[in-house]
Amino acid sequence: MKKILNSSQPFWIMAHRGVKGANIIENTIEASQLALRSGADIIEVDVTKTKDGIYYLFHDGEEQKLFHTDQSFESLTDKEVQELTVYNGLDKPSGKKLNTLESFLQWLPKGVVVNLDRSWMYWQDGQFFELLIQSGKADQILLKSPVKESYLHALQQSPYTFNYLPILFSQKEWDTVQSFDTVNAVGVELIVKEESSELLEEQWLTKVKEDYDIILANSEDLDETANLFMGLNDQKALFEGDHVWQQMLDLGITVIQTDWPYFLNEFRQRLDK
Repeated sequence: MKKILNSSQPFWIMAHRGVKGANIIENTIEASQLALRSGADIIEVDVTKTKDGIYYLFHDGEEQKLFHTDQSFESLTDKEVQELTVYNGLDKPSGKKLNTLESFLQWLPKGVVVNLDRSWMYWQDGQFFELLIQSGKADQILLKSPVKESYLHALQQSPYTFNYLPILFSQKEWDTVQSFDTVNAVGVELIVKEESSELLEEQWLTKVKEDYDIILANSEDLDETANLFMGLNDQKALFEGDHVWQQMLDLGITVIQTDWPYFLNEFRQRLDK
């Protein structure tokens, strides 16, 4: 049985790329500070590497939005990244720079859990794991990935036993994770398109919940076609009411990832009354 979160809350809040907007840039220390002030329990950030091997907080594919360039982040050197103009939520020059993963981990407060997303392509790079270990915050780090045996093998070979969260589309994928007995799974992220999904099968989900803290659903509304959890999302919860997030909880979810942690925390506080 693996428990890593404070059990005093009815559920936990994960802030997707922190709290961003206006001149606060996503995937930064500033955005993470605001996430914690908004009530988030877990900060989610994305990781990418420069051409010369420096790790940054950045979601690959967002180069045009944040830098107005078509160059891929991984084709740029550290010096070139530092020279980039970073555009804000108003599409204006922000005057800000991206944070390296090293500086972020130096800042990360003791006891705060961070989900390093999109890092799985670097798990065969010994320098990546060494950076996490040398930070002294390895026990606060949650690594996540789609279920692929190559990723699981890389985790098995890591010099530290990291907390791991698989992204599941099927029960079979969970069986695959369980077959790697030295991989330290601490729960599951469920991608559920409809209520008939086998991942919501009561007996299976109850067994997972007996042994693990984290049953995560994504509430963020990424675009007009995105459906990460049965069509239940932030947009609906904010404008149609609490019953949207409540439905997630009723289905067994213990962690909700959101772009609006302040409002989700307000909902959580109402549950306590």
